[in-house]
Amino acid sequence: FAFGTGPVRLIADPGNAGEDAIELLASCTITNAFSWDSRIYTASYALTMTGSIAPSNSFGSNAVFYVEDLICGSASAGCTLNWDYYNTGADRVDTATLAFGGAPGVINATWRGTGDPVTNNYVLMTYASGPDPVLPTWTINAPRKLRGRVWLDSPAKRVMMTMETAPAKGTVVLMR
Repeated sequence: FAFGTGPVRLIADPGNAGEDAIELLASCTITNAFSWDSRIYTASYALTMTGSIAPSNSFGSNAVFYVEDLICGSASAGCTLNWDYYNTGADRVDTATLAFGGAPGVINATWRGTGDPVTNNYVLMTYASGPDPVLPTWTINAPRKLRGRVWLDSPAKRVMMTMETAPAKGTVVLMR
């Protein structure tokens, strides 16, 4: 199936308490900017995302986007994660199985909390089973004065983001 070329934003019915879901009947690739805060079931198929993923449909929600079997990016096209974090947590992508296609990815980290952005470890993605994914090279666009580092917490089956203070930029002048 195809969504066309524009962004796709699916909104769960508030009366279903976040239980709206899509079920795939074949493996597919979504190249769009995709925003969803509910579930995509894949059965024995896989969903490959080469556009962007935004777990949250609303600010301040610590949204969880669940995809049963997710491949982020392909060998030739990476995936962009538009990731929001807050004083009390962060948006997250949960999966049964998780893989990365190998192409470099991008994370756009946006602070949605109060006050200045904070430093901490955050869960970006989880995977319940399968082998540990091989992480791609990430370009991380972090809030001002911060930098991000993505790493794998294998025992807990989580892809983590450490937001930390960026080294101060300066100039060194050597005098003789």
